[in-house]
Amino acid sequence: MSNGIFRRLAAVAAGACLVLVLAGCGSLLGAGGGGEDEAGKLRADNEELRAENEKLQAEIEDLQGQVAEASDEGASADVESPDESTPSEPESNDSSGGDSSESSGGGDIEVAGDGDVSGEEVPEIMPEDFPLPSEAVLDYTNEGDYNFSLDFVLDSDLESLTAFYEKQLQETGWEEVDRTEYEQDGLKGVETSWEKGVYTPEGSPQDSDYEQTDQTLSLTLQEIQPSGSAGRILWNSYKMLDQSN
Repeated sequence: MSNGIFRRLAAVAAGACLVLVLAGCGSLLGAGGGGEDEAGKLRADNEELRAENEKLQAEIEDLQGQVAEASDEGASADVESPDESTPSEPESNDSSGGDSSESSGGGDIEVAGDGDVSGEEVPEIMPEDFPLPSEAVLDYTNEGDYNFSLDFVLDSDLESLTAFYEKQLQETGWEEVDRTEYEQDGLKGVETSWEKGVYTPEGSPQDSDYEQTDQTLSLTLQEIQPSGSAGRILWNSYKMLDQSN
């Protein structure tokens, strides 16, 4: 739009200059002393050219106003238009509402609470802090004066169950002293031995050589078909054995 206004303004301005030149020529001819008829004609032409000049001048002023208005609109558009070359900051997609914590070892397996295991009864001699996986099904249990053993099955993979026991036993003071990994009939398994605490048997000399492990644990974990895993536990307390004799 602004280009058309400028072209129109240039044309009108050129016409105005031509009118002024012709008007000047008419005045000179009149001063040269020509005939009355010629002088009258020139005066009439001069009046007509002046009227045309005034008309053109008014049009020039109108066009100049349009040019100024167009320039103001262009400047306003430049200010309001966003800079497309500047990328906008990405919106946050964090809907957590706080810091997320990493899951602990053992996958989704949790320590069983009251009523979280089924099948056979949990041995009474089993320590309260001894970890059993939640939703385990006990299919064999046995207990004596100083030990207990049990078998269980769980709907979980072997890696998660192994990680569960590594984490839980270490946190309750157990130390792994032996490990054997194997594969039987295409199914993987792992046998581990653990120890916890030391004590001196009653009636023995007060000598460090007589100190022995308080508790021992034999833990066997294995894959089972069609899916899931199984565990076998044998726990002994030699302190309890010494006290029972």
